[in-house]
Amino acid sequence: MKTPVTFSLSAQSIVNQALALSALRRAIGKPTDEGLLTSDKMSALRMVAKAAFAEIVLRLMRHVGDASINNEGPQPVTVNDESLLLTVALYLPADVTSAEQGVVRRLLEHATTMLTLSMAYSAADNATAEHYRGLAESSADRLSAVLKSSDEIPSSFALCWL
Repeated sequence: MKTPVTFSLSAQSIVNQALALSALRRAIGKPTDEGLLTSDKMSALRMVAKAAFAEIVLRLMRHVGDASINNEGPQPVTVNDESLLLTVALYLPADVTSAEQGVVRRLLEHATTMLTLSMAYSAADNATAEHYRGLAESSADRLSAVLKSSDEIPSSFALCWL
């Protein structure tokens, strides 16, 4: 049996991770300012994060019970940019532990962050954009496989198949 589990991601956290990864890329890779995302781009990155989240939710649609962005929709909630939440209810097996839910949440956040970076770099650096898109798709595919596997093999019988 499946139960919808709601995951709320902070758009600000996704932006912070994107900025950190951009800085690491610069520190480890090229010693120039080329391609560095900075905090003065936070508002734009939050907008991109919303689009990235929507794309990830669409990839997982068969496993989605509900999804929302708290400042959009028929009855938007007024929020400041820093408290923007991206929420999705995913159908998970009823016996999934809270620790396993944490892994699912982290994978969802990773996919959204990687796609945010891909979209941010797409206008200026195709190679970097494609690299991050590949990471986003890989995370979304792993998440989809986890959600799909619970359709095919009831989790309570999983050991019988090992």
